[in-house]
Amino acid sequence: MKSVKKILALLLAAVMTVSLLAACGGEPDNDPADNPSGPAPSVSSGNEEGRTIPEKQYVIGIAEAQANDEVTTRRAYLENYIAPNYNVKFIFSETLKDDSMTKTFIENCIDAGVDAVIDFKSTSGTMAQLCLDNGVVYTINGNYESHPELQTTDYSNFAGCVGANNAQVGSLYAGWLEENASEDGSEGFLISTSLASSGNTQHIEITKAVLEGLQEKYGLTYTKSIEELYQSTETTNAENDKGILITLYPGSPNKETWLPGISALIGAHRLDSSVLLIYQPGTVHLSLHLEGISKAIMVHGG
Repeated sequence: MKSVKKILALLLAAVMTVSLLAACGGEPDNDPADNPSGPAPSVSSGNEEGRTIPEKQYVIGIAEAQANDEVTTRRAYLENYIAPNYNVKFIFSETLKDDSMTKTFIENCIDAGVDAVIDFKSTSGTMAQLCLDNGVVYTINGNYESHPELQTTDYSNFAGCVGANNAQVGSLYAGWLEENASEDGSEGFLISTSLASSGNTQHIEITKAVLEGLQEKYGLTYTKSIEELYQSTETTNAENDKGILITLYPGSPNKETWLPGISALIGAHRLDSSVLLIYQPGTVHLSLHLEGISKAIMVHGG
């Protein structure tokens, strides 16, 4: 189990780097895990690049929460670089909509003889226990805030997590606003708050940073508190004393209703010259709906 945890430490470093590159539109050009935590596992002869590879092949299940450019980039990197260079076989899930689907996927992985699971979807003690009961190492992409049992319960198979600095991610949006928004805010703003209302930490930090950035740039005061605004589960106009149109649109881009809803908002509010802030959705199915939008920012992840 120690060896597979070392492999996972390396993989999580790779996953984090590739996710950040995907968000910025970049491509990985080297090994992001040149300094993995702890000594390397036992190795055999080198590959054609001269790199030594582990003698044992590890099989790792990847539980996916969404389907977008970040996921596509990450999967290609894992399959085309990590797999051959570190002797790892991956089993990828379809897009998992709920914990029940995640549980079924993990059970199928256990039947297939996996050594470990990286969970991008459910991140819970329930999944950790399922893996523990079957001798499978469990690790997550995210944080412990929603599931403190991962820290307070002795899951000997839990290999930890990796995630972004959410406050820093949020600040990138505020900085982008300062550089790109007009002097008077007359263009209006449509902000996808995604899962902020459900407690997603990164989406909360991004929404807060955008609302605070608008507040600072235009010296405005909201009728409601910023916390009340990002907690809203319905489409909301953030009323303010400057009369600037700021529309908050909650919901997961993975839901079938998300795209028709935001498309209707663009049309109904005539936001054809708006600064459109979007995070989480993939660009493929959105690109056709962004014609006429003067400026847009898309960051994948979280």
